[in-house]
Amino acid sequence: MKKTVLFLINGLGIEHKDSCDMYTKDVMPVMDQCSISEFFTTVDTKAFNYTTGYQILSTGNADALSFPFVDKVVDENIWNQSPTFQNLSMALQNPNSVKLHIFCFLDSARISDHLKSFVTSLNTNKTIFVHPIMTNPTMDGYKSIAKTLYKLNYESLPNMKIGVVFGKNLLLGEERLNEFNDLGRMLFRGNGERWKDTDQKIGSLQTFKILPNNAKAFCVNDQFSLETNDIILFYNYDEVDCSKFMNLMNNPPAFFNSQVTPGTLTYYSLFPLHNTAGVQNIYGNVTSEYSMSNALKQIDAKALVLVDQENLSVVNYMINGLSPTGDGTVEYALTDSGLLFNQEQMKSVLDNDKYQLIVINHRMDQYNDEVSMKQVMTQVDQNLAFVKDYCQDKYSLVISSLFGVKKEILSATQKEELVDFSNTVPVIIIDSSYSKRNYVTGYGTLYTILGTVIKLISPEAKVNSLLRKKGFLRKLLSK
Repeated sequence: MKKTVLFLINGLGIEHKDSCDMYTKDVMPVMDQCSISEFFTTVDTKAFNYTTGYQILSTGNADALSFPFVDKVVDENIWNQSPTFQNLSMALQNPNSVKLHIFCFLDSARISDHLKSFVTSLNTNKTIFVHPIMTNPTMDGYKSIAKTLYKLNYESLPNMKIGVVFGKNLLLGEERLNEFNDLGRMLFRGNGERWKDTDQKIGSLQTFKILPNNAKAFCVNDQFSLETNDIILFYNYDEVDCSKFMNLMNNPPAFFNSQVTPGTLTYYSLFPLHNTAGVQNIYGNVTSEYSMSNALKQIDAKALVLVDQENLSVVNYMINGLSPTGDGTVEYALTDSGLLFNQEQMKSVLDNDKYQLIVINHRMDQYNDEVSMKQVMTQVDQNLAFVKDYCQDKYSLVISSLFGVKKEILSATQKEELVDFSNTVPVIIIDSSYSKRNYVTGYGTLYTILGTVIKLISPEAKVNSLLRKKGFLRKLLSK
């Protein structure tokens, strides 16, 4: 086995023509030189953050695994095989129950069809309000959101109506407390900023460059207010944390003037929620048979992943095949205290015989101005110079990124500019045992990067790699 280092500069990609000039050889001279002198290629990526990036790298799949699971349930019409679904259906038959509120995470364009099948199988005439939650963190996400909202508004079942629409980030953190309370007040009072024409509202959000997952709450229809004995269903495909939201529903502030009798709301979810008690889930977690941890285990290798606290849980979840628990194949070290730029500590990390793979996570996605972003790019490039020199002739080195940022930033001249590194990321492979005379780089996806890393560690592994042997004719032509 040969130790391999995967050096990720997350947020960096191949810059689009309409992007402001963020990447230059002056900003990242080492990266630029490596792209010329070493094995270089690019891979496509559908990822736009750590979650989707690590999911594709580890499992080869961009969607939550629960989507094909639900597709099968819909195609075979087997909702009623779930005992919890049966409980929900029976609860709606109870004359004391009033309405069903479905808080639906818009993670896919297929959701409207899934919901229609789900509600049809409930076999109820009770009023059902769907409260769509926009999850996409990019402006491009509005394209599919607009179509889904239109279908929910005009092509749903007679007893289904859209209630409140809002961005997922309102459910997280404490920094948007006022807007979060506005959402709660709207749900308890049944009124607020109203947009019957959802396309018009989507257009307004785009005009003001408000990301879907950051959108404040607005309502579409009326009479959606929460009442005593209502049922709430979180229609989720991922393990979302709804604890803050549930606490608000169960303990509304006095100024909400709530008419709901405490303790009478009943909660369900489609799949298990994160950090949320008191909710009956209809299905259990769906995990992947493919994962980075499983791939490493098959070649009897261990990995150390260097990552910040903010992304630790999601990286661990994806590396273990959409499971929060691993088997010790992959371990983690936090980088928040400056580990990545402490050369003595990094030498110890790189030389640790316990690990055959070291994954270094740098990031440039959290910066919103040109000066700061270029500064961190240069800082990362300097760190790359150290790692490259230290790995020379000892360890394999793969340099890449899992996703490229696409967002408006403040330029050095204080103007709004678009930086767009999305869709395609670079891959550089440095290993003195592979010569350009005998090998060439191909194309692939983020998942192919994992195969490449596995192949560098264990050359006999039967996996797809970006490094490929040249054919005889190609060798002749390259002489």
